[in-house]
Amino acid sequence: MKVYVDQIRPEGLSIEETADPKVLDLNTEIARFNDSVMIQARLERVNDVVTVSLRVNGSVSMVCCRCLEEFTVAVNKDFSVDYALEKGMRVIDLDPDIRDYIMLDYPLKPLCKQDCKGLCPICGENRNDPAKCDCD
Repeated sequence: MKVYVDQIRPEGLSIEETADPKVLDLNTEIARFNDSVMIQARLERVNDVVTVSLRVNGSVSMVCCRCLEEFTVAVNKDFSVDYALEKGMRVIDLDPDIRDYIMLDYPLKPLCKQDCKGLCPICGENRNDPAKCDCD
């Protein structure tokens, strides 16, 4: 999401955009966005500083590190970023900061649920489903 500085009026500027996760480079080995990412931005300019309040919504698919089942997590993130305007600066690119703030929430070891029992070390079945594994 790129914003032209001269479009930011004294009363501020509101923008809504649907972004492709591939363009934002959000998909990793750990997480994969299912659909587009909805971004709402509110920009306000005071002298040489632009404050951007962002709301990002989407859904991410991850694989549980214990049972290897895929699960979906909703992403609802609010954050603010300040940009110092330099002389001659005409465009602010929000994409790198949006990407960084979203990826900071990715877990290092995703779990489908906190009490996930993982895989059986004997038969390899998912121990969260007792009908599949009857090992002792």
